[in-house]
Amino acid sequence: MYENCIGIIGSVQDFIWEIKLLNMGADTEHQLFYRGQNDISFGLAPSIFRDGRLDYESKIFSEILVNCPEEFISHKTPFEKLTKMQHYELPTRLLDITSNPLVALYFACQPRSIQVKLKDIIEQDEEWYRENTDLEELKNRLEECSKLEDADGEVFVWIDTPLSPDDPKVNVLSELARSCKKGSQLDSFTNEINRFTIESLTEEEVKSILQDFSYVTVVASLDNNRIKRQSGAFILFGMVYNNFESDLYSNKNVPFHIKKKNIELTINARNALLEKLKFQIAEENDEDIDEGMKEYINKQNKLLTDKAYSYVIPKERKKYILAELDKLGVSQKTLFPEIDHQAKYIINSLDKKSVIAKEYDALKSEIEEIKENKEKNAEEQISNLEQKKELDKKIRPNVTKHDTVIEKVCNLLGYNKATSKQVQKDFANASELFSAPDWYIFDSQKATYRLFIKKYFINDGISAVEAEKAATQIVEKLSELKFVKAR
Repeated sequence: MYENCIGIIGSVQDFIWEIKLLNMGADTEHQLFYRGQNDISFGLAPSIFRDGRLDYESKIFSEILVNCPEEFISHKTPFEKLTKMQHYELPTRLLDITSNPLVALYFACQPRSIQVKLKDIIEQDEEWYRENTDLEELKNRLEECSKLEDADGEVFVWIDTPLSPDDPKVNVLSELARSCKKGSQLDSFTNEINRFTIESLTEEEVKSILQDFSYVTVVASLDNNRIKRQSGAFILFGMVYNNFESDLYSNKNVPFHIKKKNIELTINARNALLEKLKFQIAEENDEDIDEGMKEYINKQNKLLTDKAYSYVIPKERKKYILAELDKLGVSQKTLFPEIDHQAKYIINSLDKKSVIAKEYDALKSEIEEIKENKEKNAEEQISNLEQKKELDKKIRPNVTKHDTVIEKVCNLLGYNKATSKQVQKDFANASELFSAPDWYIFDSQKATYRLFIKKYFINDGISAVEAEKAATQIVEKLSELKFVKAR
């Protein structure tokens, strides 16, 4: 089924055995690097090489510098600028890799998702859209259209000797992004490179680098917090240099493959070590090998170097492995320091069923729709009035504290004291809840909070009807208290 597979990974332990085996054969001259991709059908190529973007590479490079000059003040060389662009997801000739195998496994286990634009759906079925104005039905239709089966993940492993960011080879390949335009000649390209190097390079030296290094592995500077947390590095892509083409630009679109060069080194090293260890075990010269590793080695077969180049993670095992990684401290929380990622992790942590990122995005979309739908119809107003009357009956008017409101509602739901305290704590730790200024004035903001609380209670086993009531009671009573306090 997986013809290019070194091994199938069903757990973190499976992967650790393989990495341990690879590291036992590693030498001091080379270093192991890893890249995880959540879809086995994806190619191993940087984003600038996809969808015809390479033709616009220098334009992308120059325009971002013009539009956001303050962001690049401290980034002097083309490579430093490329790493900054890569951080903000601009298409570049960099491919993210890591020296931490568990980080690569985390990315390989991410669920595959697809974004379906509203206009695309409308264009496909314009007649249906014009005849149907029911918002709920439209939402359901969009949700159905956006469903996509997950894919198997993949982790690539290879051995290389990484370069530092100030290596001349890095300067040459990075400069392709900025200066390799239509009509570029070797002499003018060399002059551009020498603007950023301490020691000038000759045309022959530049030519030699372009010929001999179609890509290089580069260790990243640790001034970026995300790169530091992810043990990040990069593969910097160059080109397939043709001596017979005077125009450098004509070489840019020549396709080439990354897998053969470094991945073969990895597999060869693994095979040689495997044979050596099996011989040691057979000869009982294995006192340095622990029992678990012996058992694993005896199960392994030698791999064909021209066929095997990655580890495959079956889609059915992704969620399980992500849960294992979370317990080991490898998660969105630890790998992404930015506040938006931290907020997503907090929301996901509240869900006791460990809802995956795609479901959170669906919830977020629903919240956004409610924000946009600010006008309430008469039926909604009547419903809210009835719920408010029920609220006033069940919660005493003399309740004046935030936590007391939540506690009273939890009592009505049958929660014990300890569980009620945990609910209060969870709500207090949710950064998106009751944080907006003057939220109690705006119906759209209250609707957002009601939806959040409803989702929380449903995930805790409360029925949808009771969860809706509880959410309404909490939000309405707290907004009432806020309004009185503000007056």
